[in-house]
Amino acid sequence: MFSLELYLSFIAIGISLISPVIAFQTYKKASSMKCTDLRIELKKEVNKINKIYKDLIPLMKKANDSRHGSLGARGLFQSGIKVKWDNEHSDNEEVINSSKRFIKSPYEYKDSLSQAKLENEIITINKVSLDLIALNEYYNKSLFEDNEHSKELMSAAIRRRN
Repeated sequence: MFSLELYLSFIAIGISLISPVIAFQTYKKASSMKCTDLRIELKKEVNKINKIYKDLIPLMKKANDSRHGSLGARGLFQSGIKVKWDNEHSDNEEVINSSKRFIKSPYEYKDSLSQAKLENEIITINKVSLDLIALNEYYNKSLFEDNEHSKELMSAAIRRRN
């Protein structure tokens, strides 16, 4: 018959042969889950950048028209302030145009992208998203400033009448 030591040796050999297989299967499953998480994150980022981009285009037009009107009302339409604004607006339009290539449907990204490519796409899209958010804040701030200038002009006109 088998001795206890021999029996335990067979068990130890069996465990040592099965352990790498189980470890490899666990690694593959974890890697697959990580890629799934990254795909979800990529789709979220793409949806976010699409929304920001869609909202930013009309905001830029509205803010540009508002700024021109505000500068005109204050007698600054031919000033260096307008030239500076127009140059900044032109630069911002270039940023928007360069961002167009990132505006895609989230379903345009292939499910076969590797983990490294998914991570790179997420980082790139997040960077572009932050740039567009900054532009959104810039143009919202300019609309607020123009509104404040308009209120000041209205107050001054009312004071002159009285």
